[in-house]
Amino acid sequence: MVNNKRLHLLIPGLFWSAATKQLSEESIQLKALKNIIAKADKRIFQATDLSTALFQLFVIEPGVQQELPLGAVTLHGMGIDPEKYCWALATPVYLLADRDRLILLKPDEQVVSQQDSDQLTELFNNYFEEDGLSLIAVSPTEWFIRVPYCPDLTTFTMEAVVGRHIEDYLPTGPDAKNWRKFLNEIQMLFFHSELNQQKSVIGEAVINSLWFSGFGTLPKVSTSLTSIYSDLPLVKGLAMLSGVAHYDQPDRLDELVDTDGDTLIVISDLLDYELKSDFYRWKESLLRIDEGIDNLLRKNKSKNDIELYVCDGEKFSLKKSKFSWRLWNR
Repeated sequence: MVNNKRLHLLIPGLFWSAATKQLSEESIQLKALKNIIAKADKRIFQATDLSTALFQLFVIEPGVQQELPLGAVTLHGMGIDPEKYCWALATPVYLLADRDRLILLKPDEQVVSQQDSDQLTELFNNYFEEDGLSLIAVSPTEWFIRVPYCPDLTTFTMEAVVGRHIEDYLPTGPDAKNWRKFLNEIQMLFFHSELNQQKSVIGEAVINSLWFSGFGTLPKVSTSLTSIYSDLPLVKGLAMLSGVAHYDQPDRLDELVDTDGDTLIVISDLLDYELKSDFYRWKESLLRIDEGIDNLLRKNKSKNDIELYVCDGEKFSLKKSKFSWRLWNR
């Protein structure tokens, strides 16, 4: 049984507009999430994406970071020491030509093999060796770039740009011009690669660019959280840095272990399906998540205040004093 002060539920993708409209048309009724949202107080929470919402639950020691160090923290969470270097996420993407503009698409994990990833990263590293750049592919779709120093940039996460024209989401800041030029070089390098030329001939999907986000070094982190549940390397990295107990997300939410403090549960399934525009798997996941939260709260018997973060600039706060199981099913 969970015995927390507060239960923090971070569920990006819950308010996917295209999906919620279709959900309403199908007359599908939720249980736990519907009741939480209906009974909770809505408050401002300055975060419109998963990364920003997550970092707001931690205290990052002031330093020279220009933006959230997503690359270094994620790498740390995957068991690789970033050391003192500056890292960023270097997500492999497909840029689709749309007249004179480009739309960013995220390749499916099943399309990109580790062999393909290794071949493209080797090509990149040989080409940019003199620039001091190093690219590693920890998995087919999780790549990272190490740079000699952290550029003075503001970048946008994949979550913000997938399915959109990239022009409004290119890096900004004093070093932006050089990095935009760098992106063009990468596109030309990958386009002319033997691997992509062969794939194009037979009509297979290709990786024709990289999307950089989250430059920084490994920070010092603290938090009031005492336990965290998530399968995301970024979350695990923050937990490790702050010394907080971290657990993989269980198959059933009512299987959480005991804790005396604040518990954070990060559920990213809905966001994954939103980025893939997969409504049916989004719906199946939503119903499963809702049932899991309902079982968890019934088992817990409202011993927690609840904070629900949906990454749209607001959060829902439900005090346990407003929690009545007699009224829960109404």
